Amino acid sequence: MEATIGFRPSYTWRSLSSAINLVKDGTIWRIANGEDVMIWQDKWIPTTESGYLRSPVKSLSINAKVSELIDPGTKWWNLQMLKNILWEEDVQQIVRIPVAQTNISRDKRVEETPAHVLWDCPSAQDVWMLGSKKFQKAAFTHKEFGEIFMHMFQRLGNSEISLFAEITKMLWMRRNKLIFEDSFTTPSILMMRATQEFNDFQQLCTKQLNSRNHDRMAQTDLVYWQPPDTDWIKINWDVAVRERGNRLGVGIVVRDSEGDILASYMQPLHFCSQAEIAEARGLISAVKLCKELSLQRVIFEGDSLQVVNAVKQNAQSYGMLQCTVNDVYLILAGITWKISHVKRDANQVAHLLAQKALLQSCELMDVDCINPDITDLVLAEKHRAGFGTSGFAAAQSHFNVINFCHEQLVSNLALLDLNAVNYGSGEYAPDFFIVMAEGHSIS
Repeated sequence: MEATIGFRPSYTWRSLSSAINLVKDGTIWRIANGEDVMIWQDKWIPTTESGYLRSPVKSLSINAKVSELIDPGTKWWNLQMLKNILWEEDVQQIVRIPVAQTNISRDKRVEETPAHVLWDCPSAQDVWMLGSKKFQKAAFTHKEFGEIFMHMFQRLGNSEISLFAEITKMLWMRRNKLIFEDSFTTPSILMMRATQEFNDFQQLCTKQLNSRNHDRMAQTDLVYWQPPDTDWIKINWDVAVRERGNRLGVGIVVRDSEGDILASYMQPLHFCSQAEIAEARGLISAVKLCKELSLQRVIFEGDSLQVVNAVKQNAQSYGMLQCTVNDVYLILAGITWKISHVKRDANQVAHLLAQKALLQSCELMDVDCINPDITDLVLAEKHRAGFGTSGFAAAQSHFNVINFCHEQLVSNLALLDLNAVNYGSGEYAPDFFIVMAEGHSIS
């Protein structure tokens, strides 16, 4: 910990050396004989927020060692000297620290645990004493803060555990501001801010819940795309028309039972005057794509009720659509298939592709990958259908995020240098506390 960077250091050693001060900020000295620890310049008081003495330098040198405060005869603190040079509150904290009774033991750095910062420290207790009686009367022998939290989780209600988490987050932010910005928030102000944050969060949750209930009621008549049964493939098709320029765009999307894209197809065609004929041409393109991809057990789905009914009934009374019906049955001979009608809301991906096809000069097909134009919509429909996004290798490149596992953080709190998440700003709390503050349950 005290090693120097040396002459012409390696990149690895230079990187490690640059992090030494950060590591030091997250550790505190455990006194044995006091020969390696400076009284005023090192962190060695475990019961204070900062770890440093509050008393100003007096009598001794600023570089004086803690060993000078220990009586070599009794191998205990020199009470008379302590009272002469230090404030009484520091004296009371020091005499609680045990001193080694042999010359073999040496001082060593130990990690400043989250349990101490967030619960055991007297300045933290000053905050908890301003809270509810359940906070005030809680006593623990746990060494890990994760265990403290789980104990509180079992004894507190939903609102109380959310407030507990908010106070915890504020305590951690206060500790970081003290270290990095030399700024200290009093217990009363901290509790006031935590309570206000909690109340604001509760109001926001209520507002969002009311909004979701309103939206749910407003959307009860909406339908969404549904994946086919296992071992089936669903092909959605749609067309878009631009009369100016006599353009017709065909959009087709092929998906499996988990909502993953197998293929998408955009085809620009010349416009025909009747909407039913345009939709029929789109269906023929979908049927040909099915044959080209050698698919079996296929559901064709479109939002043209007239075309779907014509194919279902396979009758001779559909006029100009009859040619389309005949072609469908001929092309799909030997393939297990069926056709169904859906509303436009359940056919949005094909509809979007059809609109994009109007802008194309030639047909465009993507197989085993996802067209970036439909990524967001496909992911939304897949999520709505109850599936994750594991099959969307290409889409995932747009949605990579860094996730911290709070379970790992709970189990490793005592070993984690939580300073590292602050990068000196003092404004951020570990995700574990944020998760708690947002009211997530732990199963």
